[in-house]
Amino acid sequence: MKINKTLTALIAGASIGMSGQVLAVGTEAGTEIKNVVTLSYDVGTTPQSDVTESAQFLVDNKIDMSLTWDTANLKSVAPGATVFHKFTLTNTGNLDQPYDLSAAEAAVSATIIDLADPGIDTLVSKAALVSPTITFYDALTEPTVGDGTTTTLSAVPHSDTGSANQKVFWAGVSYPLTAGVIDTDILGNYVIVTADVSGNGNASDTDKNTAANLEKQLAVNADGAGPNDSANDAKISAIFGDEITTANFEGGANGLKLSVTVVNDPICNEDDSNYGSATFHASSGTATTGVMNCVANAGTGFTPPSGYTPKAIPGALLEYTITATNSGQSSAKDVEFAQDLSTLDFSDVSGVTLRAASLGNVAAAMTGNTDTPVTTGSTTAGLSVTVATFEANADISITFTAIVD
Repeated sequence: MKINKTLTALIAGASIGMSGQVLAVGTEAGTEIKNVVTLSYDVGTTPQSDVTESAQFLVDNKIDMSLTWDTANLKSVAPGATVFHKFTLTNTGNLDQPYDLSAAEAAVSATIIDLADPGIDTLVSKAALVSPTITFYDALTEPTVGDGTTTTLSAVPHSDTGSANQKVFWAGVSYPLTAGVIDTDILGNYVIVTADVSGNGNASDTDKNTAANLEKQLAVNADGAGPNDSANDAKISAIFGDEITTANFEGGANGLKLSVTVVNDPICNEDDSNYGSATFHASSGTATTGVMNCVANAGTGFTPPSGYTPKAIPGALLEYTITATNSGQSSAKDVEFAQDLSTLDFSDVSGVTLRAASLGNVAAAMTGNTDTPVTTGSTTAGLSVTVATFEANADISITFTAIVD
């Protein structure tokens, strides 16, 4: 018998061809792509049943995300305050992608790109480690402190159009109330966004072309290298920072100081009635800091011992001087200088207790400031000097006297 057969390899019309277009961008992960080959033939003039065979595989999950810091520039923040930074995570992969958020403090040597001027990337070196607390907020608009938070946000959808493949979240950064924080300290923090691919396998160490893996949906780490992370590790990061701007009265030559000078005692001068007058001190004629030589009090006939200087003995008059400079970049609000005598713990360096009722001769003056100081309570309760707004680079000097008990 002569066998007349015709062999035709056909791709079934309903199937997807085996060209490179099968893996076109946008094919959803998990999609089964099945190809069918059909063999048809005749025996003699009689058609025979077709013979078919198929092969299929699942499209893998291409993890391809980007993270942008949308706040655009460094924020000025006071110690103890909380500020919010906006981020957008974009999924250009082919599957709704879950992820975890974590934050870690950047090293001192890290740099932060200030995006205030898009035309010029200003690199700002981080000046100090301040260890802020970072909380993530799942919100489209800027949250407030106390809003609901979560460390695992909803998955980022995949889409080929518009912003449907984006997820907006906020990082709330709470800075500690630290006395050592100074102006221009830059606080940088890495925000690491990690795709959660647990249980899906990993194409980097799995052979897709083995029979067992063709019908598995593998996770392919395809993200590119960003400025703060490595390529192909499914971790996308962005670095951001804030600039500390604060009023500063802490330490140093420009900090808060309290000094004391013995300006008179009963041996040097019989009384203190001429304190601040032209005859009270030999040099300037007014009460000033620095131990002064005793002088004869005109009209009293009193002559102090030659070369004698006032001592902190009972009845001595002490002059205290409070000085302060705001060396920060920000104004301080509702500033109060308080000297409490009610507990009788007000003493000089020798531990000599002062009479609470002896506080007097209070004077307060400022330079470089719009608001003037207000003095209250110069009685047995103590001294209080308040300033509504203590401007940056302004100075204050407060003097008062007390008598050794």
